[in-house]
Amino acid sequence: MKRWVCVVIATAAISGCTERQALQSPPIGRPMALILDGAHNGDPDFFFLPPLVANPVNDPHFDAGKFDATLTPTVEVCRLKADPRPAPTFCEALVFGPVNAPLDLSNQQYQFNWDTKSPTLLDPTKFYRIRVRGAAGKSVLGSLDVDPVDQGMKNLRTGEVVPFQDGRTLPIKFRIEQGERCTFNDDCTTQLVNAGGATIISSEAGGGVSIPPGALDAGEEIAVTIAKVVQAPGQPCLAQLDVPQFEGCFSFIANPPLSSRTNNPGRFNIDVDAAICVEVPMTLSDAQKRLLQLHAFDEERGLRALANASAGFLPCEATRFAARTGSAWRSAFNRLAALVTPRPAFAAMVHLGVGGRTCCFSDVTWGLPSKMAPVEGTENQTGTANQPVETPPAVLVTDGSNNAVAGATIHFRITSGGGSVTPATVVTGANGIAQVDSWVIGPGTNTLEAFATGIGPAPDFPVAPVEATDVPVPEGVVTFTATGTSTISGYEVVTSSNFTLAAAGGFIRETAQCPTGKVVLGGGALVVGEGAGDFNTRLQESGPGTVGGGATSAWLVSMKNEDVNPHSIGIFAVCANPLSGYEVVASSTVSLAASGGFTRETAQCPAGKLVLGGGALVVGENTADFNTRLQESGPSTTGGGVTSLWLVSMKNTDAGPHTIQIFAVCANPPTGYEVVVSSSFLLTASGGFIQQTADCPAGKVVLGGGAQVVGAGTADFNTLLQESTPGTVGGGATSLWLASMKNVDASPHTVAIRATCANGP
Repeated sequence: MKRWVCVVIATAAISGCTERQALQSPPIGRPMALILDGAHNGDPDFFFLPPLVANPVNDPHFDAGKFDATLTPTVEVCRLKADPRPAPTFCEALVFGPVNAPLDLSNQQYQFNWDTKSPTLLDPTKFYRIRVRGAAGKSVLGSLDVDPVDQGMKNLRTGEVVPFQDGRTLPIKFRIEQGERCTFNDDCTTQLVNAGGATIISSEAGGGVSIPPGALDAGEEIAVTIAKVVQAPGQPCLAQLDVPQFEGCFSFIANPPLSSRTNNPGRFNIDVDAAICVEVPMTLSDAQKRLLQLHAFDEERGLRALANASAGFLPCEATRFAARTGSAWRSAFNRLAALVTPRPAFAAMVHLGVGGRTCCFSDVTWGLPSKMAPVEGTENQTGTANQPVETPPAVLVTDGSNNAVAGATIHFRITSGGGSVTPATVVTGANGIAQVDSWVIGPGTNTLEAFATGIGPAPDFPVAPVEATDVPVPEGVVTFTATGTSTISGYEVVTSSNFTLAAAGGFIRETAQCPTGKVVLGGGALVVGEGAGDFNTRLQESGPGTVGGGATSAWLVSMKNEDVNPHSIGIFAVCANPLSGYEVVASSTVSLAASGGFTRETAQCPAGKLVLGGGALVVGENTADFNTRLQESGPSTTGGGVTSLWLVSMKNTDAGPHTIQIFAVCANPPTGYEVVVSSSFLLTASGGFIQQTADCPAGKVVLGGGAQVVGAGTADFNTLLQESTPGTVGGGATSLWLASMKNVDASPHTVAIRATCANGP
């Protein structure tokens, strides 16, 4: 079920709905029917001809070369409610027609001979209106009010009497010229306007415009056409506008076009008010009706929101439109009658909507200003790369009162990460939600935008300020983010041969190398076969690298033995097939001064990627004993978790300076990625020692790890990493990271072990 209300157009933006409008007096230029054609301020392409009127051949709008002989116009006659001369009146009954008017090509006219005594005798006490339509049921091109008198018919405008032929027949002759816009439109009218202004209303009173005096220059004249736009079922009037649109859209056209004006080309001197009668769906609440807004589109200015104005000059009375349920002729009668009928008091209830004041002419439609926000639970998801996210993205579209809006068109586009979205356009349902069926994401960071022209992101939505005119309608955008994880394949932990560290200063610099085609994720070194004792070993560097000119990925370790006993050392590399987005990021080089130089630095992964492993290496010194020591090395984040990185603290106890670099092994997130942090352990002052682990959850494997001093800032902790390595317990059931750490500082320190873990193959 639908309800009719009136909505106004005018250029500038809307600030909301107006209250019910007070009854207004008829505006300047309101036509009293009597006669409307090209010679009498009516449609400049339609002319009544003698004997009903004087020959219009000398009228400036008459063009003898433009006769249109291709049409099928109809003629009808209705009885008027009252004498139209004192005040405009309307038809109360159709007494004749509609009937086709035959073509008289030789005289360039159409003619119908009306038998005034058949089928209904005329009442000499009544008045009648002759109307010509472009085709059966289409818009009225012209009308003429007459008064039956003895043996003839009086033209009420001129007072001239046209005698009946054979005592009963009245010849009705007229001419339609080429270019007639309203011939086949069921709600259309064309009328001449000059500097004095006019109010023009379409033939079915569905649309109108009030042009004030001074909108055109002195001596300037244009033909204004108001025509309802024919819409395909279910299609919006303005395809460029995504705001929910409803039935009722009009074109406002000037001929010659406003662009040809000498002064103010493209626009009127003064903004004009226009209005549309619209059928409001019962699904709209009263509050939403008060939010209705008009929008306009033309090629020159694009899509615009229009400001509020009164629709008081356009009759959209509910009683008039209720007549549509009766016979077709009565419906047409009552609708056109409103053109010449003062608006009754109840018409003040019209204008539940909003509109604008326009500088220009264009296509105009009406809709409900809206805003959109992401539906909770559809943002910031994580899923498997090349698979759909678990919950398809959705937006909720609401009006200014936060009520759900149906019928809004929302578009979706992939903006990063690859993948695909289906479908690309969704219309909101009764709940105001537009949700895609599927968003397949690529590896790493993915972004998807929901966008709509004229629908803004909550809490704002684009409405034009009241003071403005022709305000462009922006595109509102809501962004969804999802992380695509990669499945680890080819996972293995490669172990080197055991190396012997001689007592009291033994040193090695060795690697564990990944098989061809695999890349290193993390790695480290372990004192083999000695349990949890204090080994007095020192990790001098531990980090990712390559051998063979980059052909082989490896983990490199330098280690020194300061114990009185020798130790056996194993180097380990965590290897796998290359993950999506895999890369090794190196920090800038850092100089460690001789005899105590200290640094605490990071290597940061690119946005959207996560750190798997990392470490630090001495640069450009081959296999010498550097006398450096790793004090902490492990995964971390910055910016509230936005950036994933590897953190290293390193000290130089050598007599010469050294240059170092920090490395982070990064990739798009692997499936099930997490950083596991052990409980905190206390390292007592001056010799405190721990050997502890951070264990991955069941079913996950360790990628990298290390140990970090907790809560001590960037000071020199005087800690020593003695070993840091991947491992397992329970016969391989649990994957973990093991670290041994010693405190040679005069103060105690708190330490935590960290392991980066992900789902296993």
